[in-house]
Amino acid sequence: MVIKSTSKEEMLADTKETFERFRSINIKLVLKKCSFGVEEGPFLGHLITKQGIRANPSKVKAITNVEQLKTLKDVQSLNGKITALSRFLSKGVERSLPFFKVLKSSTDKKNIQWTQEAKATLQEMKKFVEILPTLTAPIQGEVLMMYLTTSTESISLALFTKREEEQFHIYLVSRVLQGAELNYPEMEKLILALVHAVRKLRRYFQAHIITVLTNSPIKQTLTKLEKSGRVAKWAIELGEHDIVFQERGDETPKDFLIEVTLEDNKNEAEEKADTKPMKTKLSCEWKLFTDGAASSDGSDTRLILIYPEGKEYTYALRFKFETTNNKVEYEALLVGL
Repeated sequence: MVIKSTSKEEMLADTKETFERFRSINIKLVLKKCSFGVEEGPFLGHLITKQGIRANPSKVKAITNVEQLKTLKDVQSLNGKITALSRFLSKGVERSLPFFKVLKSSTDKKNIQWTQEAKATLQEMKKFVEILPTLTAPIQGEVLMMYLTTSTESISLALFTKREEEQFHIYLVSRVLQGAELNYPEMEKLILALVHAVRKLRRYFQAHIITVLTNSPIKQTLTKLEKSGRVAKWAIELGEHDIVFQERGDETPKDFLIEVTLEDNKNEAEEKADTKPMKTKLSCEWKLFTDGAASSDGSDTRLILIYPEGKEYTYALRFKFETTNNKVEYEALLVGL
């Protein structure tokens, strides 16, 4: 238990109130296990400081000190250490995928198939955990913001707050896509990331307004009449929360600049074009929807490309030059083609 206060006077008042509650229900404390007036200290595996919540240095050191992984147990131990820091890791699952693949491909517990990708990832991970962000706690009534991103095999999100034009992280979440989720359209993967955020961080969604910063038409997909069964189910689940969608700005963190992996969409489209024969002109028709707008803040465009089988590819682009609404519409068409 932690009694957290912002001043000495508040600390005395809060401690007195806590003791009174203990007495009312006959709870006794062991004095040797209590500390008072502490400015920082470990709690539930993290380091609580005046600045915020930091990763436990001992857990960071456990990763940076890893030398060689010779057995399957070593890789399992490393994955466990990374999981312990998952709250602080931006796109943590995506960074750890090479280790999961080593576990999946290794049948011999003593001789693992250690790939060059996994070796390079380990070195990057050592550097990355040394600069983990300090997490902060939200203030009552504060509007929180969220970034979403997807890759071929994972989804990730970042919850943060903005104070005095500076972004402060609150929680970082990521998870691996499994089974049929791997074949979801990129738009549905983004919605799934938002649904996972609601389930994982429900206490934040229940107490705050959440602004999702995105250049993808998530809101339009959730509200359109013609949508798949799972999207309709997700729309109902998300509808109970106060979620606002807003365009991204220039301050987007580099880890979340790319919302969807466009290269994967391109490769997938090429594979389908190579493997599936042309039937009729009507059955192989693609549909392209474009929209663009210009304002004093800049100009941007959005595209939705619909494959004959109904799969959607979405793309958003922001222009860094002055233009007009008509020119932006033409730019959108050219990008779409």
